[in-house]
Amino acid sequence: MYIFKRQRKRDIIVCSICENGSGKDGAGITENPQNKGNYKCFKCGECGDVLHFIGKEFGLRDFKDILNRGIELYSIVIEGANYKGHTTASKASKSKQE
Repeated sequence: MYIFKRQRKRDIIVCSICENGSGKDGAGITENPQNKGNYKCFKCGECGDVLHFIGKEFGLRDFKDILNRGIELYSIVIEGANYKGHTTASKASKSKQE
């Protein structure tokens, strides 16, 4: 599951909170041209970056939990010794090195 999915026929990003953009009507969410990476839904009023929408979608408040959920959703592998928050990413890095 991806937080931002596109409506194929109209190339619209569908809001993961209220599904604005998935039907005939509705513009979906739009990216702020002055602040790339920030989105706004004009139907439900939610705005923020991808991590904000992940937190809202899954009821998470702690940044570390939101980041780890994003890593799981998008199959991101974190390489480097400084990141210790997600065991799956650490295991993937180790197996990749072997």
